[in-house]
Amino acid sequence: MNDSDDHGREAASRPCYHCGAAAADTWLTYEADQRFDIVTCRRCGFLFTRELPSTDELMGFYQENYYREDDCGRFLQPVERVISAFRRRRVDMIRKWIGPPPGRVLDIGCGRGLFLAHMKSAGYEAFGTQFSRPAANFIQQRHGIDVFVGELADSPYADSSFDLITLWHVLEHTRDPAEYLRRIRRLLKPGGHLFIEVPNAGCLTARWARGAWLHFDLPRHLAHFTSDHLGTLLGETGFVIDRKRTFSLEYGPFGVVQSVLNMASARRNYLYDGLSTGANMLSPGRLAHAGVAGLLAAPALVYCAATAAAGDGDILSLWCRTAGD
Repeated sequence: MNDSDDHGREAASRPCYHCGAAAADTWLTYEADQRFDIVTCRRCGFLFTRELPSTDELMGFYQENYYREDDCGRFLQPVERVISAFRRRRVDMIRKWIGPPPGRVLDIGCGRGLFLAHMKSAGYEAFGTQFSRPAANFIQQRHGIDVFVGELADSPYADSSFDLITLWHVLEHTRDPAEYLRRIRRLLKPGGHLFIEVPNAGCLTARWARGAWLHFDLPRHLAHFTSDHLGTLLGETGFVIDRKRTFSLEYGPFGVVQSVLNMASARRNYLYDGLSTGANMLSPGRLAHAGVAGLLAAPALVYCAATAAAGDGDILSLWCRTAGD
């Protein structure tokens, strides 16, 4: 980490997305293929990545590197089956929260469309947005779900047209989270619901792992939310938080394990990359990482449960509704 005055002045080149202040200090220097800085605003304390990729750069990344052409998968098949099970579990959670269908649901950044496919099967009217044209085509052809390709601000959806909007690890990728939430507020019907899940940048793991924390994921993550900061942002953009948790069985334990491996090895996210499409999981190095991960899995689960019980877990999930309706 570099906290020099010179670097702090350099970091002020990007204004804070929350309050627009120019003054910011380096909070964390992140070394990957190149150097990136997370800075903290001197006025409001919000955290954000100083380097701001262009929209074309971001869309190019999602178009080219995220999904296989044949089945739109991202990971080895055993991992894909686990992911599908988690998507079905999400539908059960949503049904208990908003009630049974009918209802119109928009999943922003809908990935391979697994969640939307399960929502459609459950009787909801499902829509999605996506940066990747191949992934959108796959969803439309396989599941018959309308997916808009591009930025939410350019989408054709009418105001007050959705009962529920979901953002599963999406808001941290946006260039202007406040404006994004205002757009979502307009799209929701009176009394509509919003579910958001993001990495919790204020969590215990982020504090001790620092740049080795898996969920910083620079440069793709442009904003980094603590529970207080995201709560402030939601209140300012027209939402009331009904429920909050900081435990995720899907993302928490693996994130802790990979962060420990990152601290112990010069090969960052080596196990995660091995589980991704096209990587060689049978190399000696990855097999060694997988063996250590197996030993750490149970302790990581206990750790995540304990930190979440204290409100300090790795993943922040918020159940919200529109205010004043």
